[in-house]
Amino acid sequence: RNKKLTAILNNLREQIHRFRVTSLTKNPERLKGIFEEHERILAAIGSRDPERAEELVKEHIENVENSIMRTMKEN
Repeated sequence: RNKKLTAILNNLREQIHRFRVTSLTKNPERLKGIFEEHERILAAIGSRDPERAEELVKEHIENVENSIMRTMKEN
């Protein structure tokens, strides 16, 4: 393994985690939304609807990205 690359990846993980936590503490309603999104994803999986589950996962990831980007711009 490349030690420098591993260090860079670990640093990125830490930064992403920090932005995630900051984003959620600044917007507690977002945490509620995340739980609701997860529930919808699990319901689609439980209903054996892979297309809907995929759609919901993509939507969830986009929402998380947007939330993190807003937090980054505010800081």
